Amino acid sequence: MLEFQGRKKWRIGRRIYLSGALVFFFLLALFLIKPTWNINRKYLSSSEEIKKAEQQILELRRREEELKLELKQLEDEKGKEAEVLKKFDLVRAGEGLAVIIDPEKEELEEEPPKGFFQKILEWFRKD
Repeated sequence: MLEFQGRKKWRIGRRIYLSGALVFFFLLALFLIKPTWNINRKYLSSSEEIKKAEQQILELRRREEELKLELKQLEDEKGKEAEVLKKFDLVRAGEGLAVIIDPEKEELEEEPPKGFFQKILEWFRKD
């Protein structure tokens, strides 16, 4: 009988220790999951920032090529003259300027929509 009671106490103690260990490991897992989750969020946001930065680099390189092409065109005399004519709306000697004007369209004056009180006042004015 004593042997049986000893086993029973041992089983109860074993269950208490196992449940305590399970609770400990569960809490430990919770404490480890939160930092891991934060690291994952930071990784995702930094990868998005890297993609944006790469796109900006590509845009800046494209713009650099455009500016180099414009500088190359401005190096010769024709390019300089074309730029001055474009910026200041000038014409060369002997060139003419044609101005095309659209025929005037009749503008109809529309009355603004009448409000509630204006409609009521019209009833009294008609009489």
